[in-house]
Amino acid sequence: MKLINKILSGKFNFILLGLAVGLYPIFFYFNNNYTLVNSMAHAVFFLAAFILLPMLLFWVFGLIFSFSNLIKWKKLGLTFLSIFILLVLMEICIYAGIQKKISLLILLVSLLLAFLLKKQHSKIVLFQLVLALVGFLMFGATVIRKKSFSEKWKKQPDAISKVIFKKKPNIYFIQPDGYTNPSELKRGFYNLNNSNFESFLTQNNFKIYPNFRSNYASTLPSNSSIFMMKHHYYNKGLNDEDGLDARNVIIHNNTVLSIFKNNNYKTFFLTESPYFLINRPKLGYDYSNFSFSEIFLPRFRSFAKKPRLERSK
Repeated sequence: MKLINKILSGKFNFILLGLAVGLYPIFFYFNNNYTLVNSMAHAVFFLAAFILLPMLLFWVFGLIFSFSNLIKWKKLGLTFLSIFILLVLMEICIYAGIQKKISLLILLVSLLLAFLLKKQHSKIVLFQLVLALVGFLMFGATVIRKKSFSEKWKKQPDAISKVIFKKKPNIYFIQPDGYTNPSELKRGFYNLNNSNFESFLTQNNFKIYPNFRSNYASTLPSNSSIFMMKHHYYNKGLNDEDGLDARNVIIHNNTVLSIFKNNNYKTFFLTESPYFLINRPKLGYDYSNFSFSEIFLPRFRSFAKKPRLERSK
């Protein structure tokens, strides 16, 4: 506590204060959204937004309140900022952005707590640092668990990835994500007759497999299995529903892409949303209609410019 008090009374206290309010929200967000933001670009963004920006705010605040007529409010202001910035960053992490009503509530709560706890500022900073340590340990455990997953499931039992086509037609893989098989739509919770669309598919020589459904709970594990041409069984139950490094498998390196490349195909990744590109995997396709520069880094929401064709580098 003496060390914290000494630092807080020094001219570089903004460094400690910025770290105290920003570290736990970063670890919290990365721990709960690891498969979305596990890239160096995301790490740099969060360090800038959650650490450097708060440091700058504390530094500016210190300059403003160093004047003699304002210095008596400095401790109250620092306490308010320490509480307010931490809560706002947690709001962004939990609600994927700023909510007006919640932000107003945070403002009022921060003001009230600042008046009640202005003499306990150093203890608040200590609590934030302890919270950051807990967040770091939880995040570290998540990284270790993710990195421990076996990649043996990716290995093919034969040389299918080296196959050479006798004919080379244009091949399209069209996926209306979330659309249930027609036979499933007619029963259960759906009970929907979609015969017009089914007839359209049949008339255009699409093959419909009755009673077919995915073995996986969501898009990522399902597609990673499809493109790798292997079942992964969620790593025998040890993996969560996002799959085993699924976006990198789908976008960067998989059996299907290897087969097309071996047969000198040009490959195109065309998508309505950059969902598969969120964590910025290396692009294994020759072209994509989204570039990483068009995708809002932290991916709090689906911010992206109008898609266009982008060549891989």
